[in-house]
Amino acid sequence: MAGAYAAVAASSVLAAGAAEPPIRKLIATGWDSPTPARFRAELAAFEKWGVFGGTTLAPARRGPDGVQHDCRNAFSREHWERSDFTEALAELKAARPLTATDDFLSWIYGETARWWPGGRKEHPTWPEKLPGADRALQRAVNPVAAARAMLTSAKPEDNLLANPAFAEADTNGLALKWWTWQDESSHGQFTTCDGAACLKQMANGCFGQTIPVQPGERYAISSRVRKTGGGVSMVSVRWKTPEQRWTAESLDQRLSPAQRDGWNELVTLVQVPEGVGHLVVLLGVAQQTGPTDLAEFDDVRLVRIRE
Repeated sequence: MAGAYAAVAASSVLAAGAAEPPIRKLIATGWDSPTPARFRAELAAFEKWGVFGGTTLAPARRGPDGVQHDCRNAFSREHWERSDFTEALAELKAARPLTATDDFLSWIYGETARWWPGGRKEHPTWPEKLPGADRALQRAVNPVAAARAMLTSAKPEDNLLANPAFAEADTNGLALKWWTWQDESSHGQFTTCDGAACLKQMANGCFGQTIPVQPGERYAISSRVRKTGGGVSMVSVRWKTPEQRWTAESLDQRLSPAQRDGWNELVTLVQVPEGVGHLVVLLGVAQQTGPTDLAEFDDVRLVRIRE
């Protein structure tokens, strides 16, 4: 077990105050790209997917004949007047996008289904054709927000961690169902205080719990963390083989709270690597030196994503 937390402690200074993963931008494109009029009319329904930061458009113009023309062909020999696009520009100016505000970066292209409610009704939407497609893209775009949404909708019995709120403790004040470890040079104190797991005057130590898992499974994890005084608090997810040997260390997840007072919530998504048989949750702290240094953890959740 000496190596169980050593890697965490070694990286704790670098991870301290680490920001959440950046939100990625996906741009929808394909045969169902909307005209400016459809963009305005169907924008609210499009943004409800919670996936895209923008869309390509199917440019349209209305000529002197009063007929709307599709002008996606950039190499057309037709003569265009600026005034042909007056109506299209007015539609775009009148639209009020909340999230679909970008027009470049990564593209999601589709030909046999659609994201926009209008267009060819004989084609299904992508979530109808590929159930879960929208949620998979939500996880790719903003994994932290996706994890929060999944944890919010989860039932208490979905939590795979035992005693997650540290309401149960033995006669010595130690949280039941959680094992503890600290480095030989560390002489800190493990206890529970006001319904939280507490680590005091800890040079390097952690609470832990081990959960059987299978490769390819995905999990959302969260924990509330509060720090008083010095030290570096961290929630870590590590991996063991079915034979309980540490493995896939390059794929460990380590989260440290922002440098602000009060309780902070740490959230992430993980996918079980190949060759792994156990997921290990560590609630740890390092570099506590003062008599009042304290790290608290509460409401720890681990929920499997079944889709």
